[in-house]
Formats: sequence, structure tokens, C-alpha cells
Amino acid sequence: MKNLLLTVFIALFCNLITAQSSIELGLIAGPSGYQGDVTNNPFWELKQTSVGLGLFARFSLDDSWAMRTGATYIRISGDDFDNADRDRRAFAFHNNLIELSIVGEWEPWERNRLDGRLAVSPYLVGGAGFLYTNPNVDFSQFQGDLLTRNVIRDRDTPYSKFRVVLPAGIGIKYQIQDIWVLGLEAVIRYPFTDYLDGISYSGNPQKNDWYALLGLTVARKLGR
Repeated sequence: MKNLLLTVFIALFCNLITAQSSIELGLIAGPSGYQGDVTNNPFWELKQTSVGLGLFARFSLDDSWAMRTGATYIRISGDDFDNADRDRRAFAFHNNLIELSIVGEWEPWERNRLDGRLAVSPYLVGGAGFLYTNPNVDFSQFQGDLLTRNVIRDRDTPYSKFRVVLPAGIGIKYQIQDIWVLGLEAVIRYPFTDYLDGISYSGNPQKNDWYALLGLTVARKLGR
């Protein structure tokens, strides 16, 4: 499946580069977080907020659809000392994620934004990509005995550093003159693994991890 997605990724990228469409180059940056075995919050722990940033190219296909390809660095981290009921377990981790993706953007009122009839225009985003993940886990502060066997299992379990990831989310865009576009988007990434934090058996092995980025985007149109 990974080889098939990689072939599709390369083919789409080459087609987009040669397509006769307007092109925007942009930056994205903002707070990042994750949901997994070192969080109690159903979204992410505010104390564990990190940062993500990246570069992207957006290719307009018609008045409502665009494709975007980019590379994004997203840091995630967690510490049991942020949760009073887990301070005895005392796990901690950090992970510097590298993501390559191609996503589609559906913006139904793009023409109204470009014509100045809308101040902001909403859009949906979704696609697929590849993720490099290499969690750095700290079990050294663990104070109990009940999870020792599971900690050993987590330490010894082999897991791939390369994952297929599915991003999906929502955003809004704001047009500045004719060539600049500001945006704000919230995108959740699902990587089909319980080891973003390097913890599974000694946490919640029934539920996979995910991560997210709340990103501010700035893009400049290059031409048509």
C-alpha cells in the first residue's frame, strides 16, 4: 500500500507542476498537539502544546477546487507530570515528525473571495501523505511495578518509522489584494499507529494516536 501511495504521490506532484493553473507558494506555522497515551484530554493537553511549520505549493484546478503539496515539521510531546493522576507512572516523550502530503481543498465560495464579495471564505481539506516518526520515550521516572512487563514490551516492540498518514480538516481564507492569501486551518492527522509516543501496551493499546496542527498560512500567487 505504501508503494502504491508513493507512486500516486509522485504522479500527482508531476501533473500538478506541469498543469496550466495558477500557483501559490506559502508558509504554514502554528501550535501542534497530539492525542494518545500521555494525555487525558479528548483533544490535546494545552500544557503539551508544541509547534509546527512547513512549506507548501497550492495549484488551483477550478473555481472551487485546488490541490496542495507540502512538507511540514510538527513537534509533539507529552509528560505524565502534567496529569495529577499519572504522576506515579511518570512517562514522558517527544517526537519530531516530518510529513510529506498532497491534499485537496474544496472552497465553494472561492470566486466570491477573489471578487471581493466575501471577506473570508471557508474550505475543507483532506488527502494523504507519508510521515517520518521517531519517538524519544523516557521511562526512567516510572515508580511502580504493575506496568513493568508492559513497559518492557513497549521497549522491545519494533515499529516502522515511516507511516501513511491521512490529514483532514477545515479552514478559512482571506484575500489581500490580488496576490496574497491569508488562511487559518485546523487539520487532524491520522497515522494508523499507537506509537507516536512510543507507548502502547503500558498505556491504551486499544486506541491509536493522532496529531493535529492549528496553522496560520500565508501564500503568494505566482501567476497563471
